[in-house]
Amino acid sequence: PIKIIDRLEFNPRLRTVDPYDELAFLSLECERLGAAWAGEYIKRRVSRGLHDGLSDELFLFYRCYRATVRARLAIAHLLEPTPRTPEKWPRMARMYLRIASADATRLKRVLKRP
Repeated sequence: PIKIIDRLEFNPRLRTVDPYDELAFLSLECERLGAAWAGEYIKRRVSRGLHDGLSDELFLFYRCYRATVRARLAIAHLLEPTPRTPEKWPRMARMYLRIASADATRLKRVLKRP
């Protein structure tokens, strides 16, 4: 069985989340780094390994959510008294928002299917 442990969270309850949420986050980061193919490959393999159908709607929703949170966090760096590399954060936020917008458009199409 596949086991992924996220030790970043300080609360054990927060470490047990929907694996597809985590998978969507990984997929988002793969795409941001120019390896969307890797995210798709991992998504297919994990979905098959969990013997569970992953709905496109939920996966795209999770990706949109994660991308917008990352955009907000990127901009929050500019609120620091002396932000390091201030030129980096607006660019990073725009990148995440572009991905979120593309995923939202795809989600809208999926939701309109009969």
